[in-house]
Amino acid sequence: MEEPKIVTGALLVELCLTNFGITKSISAGGAIAKEFGNAEYFTQGGDQTTKSRKWIIPKYLYEGIARFQRETRAMHSVYTGGMKWTTNMDIISTKAYSGAEGRESYTQWHEDRKAELETLAYDFAYSLYPQAKYAARTELGQLYESSEYPHNDTVKNSIGMSVNIRPIPIGSDFRCSLEKKEKAHLEEEYNQMLWKVQRESVLKLSSALSEKLLSIATSLKEGKRVHKGTYKDLYEFADRLPMLDFTDDPKLKELAGDVVGKVMGDGWLDANMIKNSEKVKDNVINSAVNISRNLDAYAETL
Repeated sequence: MEEPKIVTGALLVELCLTNFGITKSISAGGAIAKEFGNAEYFTQGGDQTTKSRKWIIPKYLYEGIARFQRETRAMHSVYTGGMKWTTNMDIISTKAYSGAEGRESYTQWHEDRKAELETLAYDFAYSLYPQAKYAARTELGQLYESSEYPHNDTVKNSIGMSVNIRPIPIGSDFRCSLEKKEKAHLEEEYNQMLWKVQRESVLKLSSALSEKLLSIATSLKEGKRVHKGTYKDLYEFADRLPMLDFTDDPKLKELAGDVVGKVMGDGWLDANMIKNSEKVKDNVINSAVNISRNLDAYAETL
């Protein structure tokens, strides 16, 4: 039986980001109940009717790390194309992981981002955090609890980034002690699931490209402004799509190439060119609509 290409052309990757908690729960149910007249606890179950939290340091002091981690998750999705295996585990092509066609590999990107985060964590733990901790003694009043402020080393080590990489198993990897018939049934079910995940992953890439094309074409038709970042996003996604596609689908590669060449002019097209030329604008609209239709039609055959 033919083996799905996802087994050899892709890996499983889990991005793990850890943080120092800058908020803590506080017991203010009694005060809230007194202020608003609500019961402090539900009669059934005994749960609190309200929950309160406090910031042990100003939120803005941690925003640099929070923003860096949000950007990291977004960049991680660029490498995976948004293809999911489970809620926390993503699918990444071996080409994206190792850096095909001269592109930066996921592994290099991860190491660089990890080093940057370590620098941010060090600066926060040994510069910003001590100042905030000192100020909190006064600013939090009776809400201040020294036990909620660990040592600087603990704070630094709580902020981090790592990835878990796993191979994609195949049906024959079932090694448990089961009756032959039952084991064969499980293998068959799992292999069918692999084919389904592979198809859904390719469809996700195809539909994402089609939606980006249609969105731009619709906005231009309606006379709406399309920001230069939208064109850049389309170009970059189409350009890297063959690297994301672990099936090496020739038709998908061809259509992505059409986007790069016919819609985006191999990267030369920009918002000003479209704004200043009706001919260029019409060409973009027509090309985008036609390629979007071709992508949708091809998706029906998968």
